[in-house]
Amino acid sequence: MTTLRLDREIEYKLHKVAKIEARTKSEIIKELILNYLESYEENKKSPYELGKQYFGKVNTGNKNGSVEYKSIIAEKIKSKLRKK
Repeated sequence: MTTLRLDREIEYKLHKVAKIEARTKSEIIKELILNYLESYEENKKSPYELGKQYFGKVNTGNKNGSVEYKSIIAEKIKSKLRKK
C-alpha cells in the first residue's frame, strides 16, 4: 500500500478526469505509474535493442555497406556531380 499526497490543483484535475472517464482516481494513477515505468524501462534499452526491429528491413544488395559506407556515399556524390 502506498499513500500519495497531491496538492489541491492536481487533486481537482484528477477528480475532473476521473468523473469524465467514469473511472476511479486510483485506476488513473495506476495507469499513469505503469506508463511511466514502461517508458523508463524503454529508455534503459541498449541502442541495439531499440533498433533491432528495423535491422534488415532494407536490402541494398551490398553486404559490406556498413563497412564501406563512406566510399559508397562519395561515389554517389561523384555520380550526381557528373550528371550536371
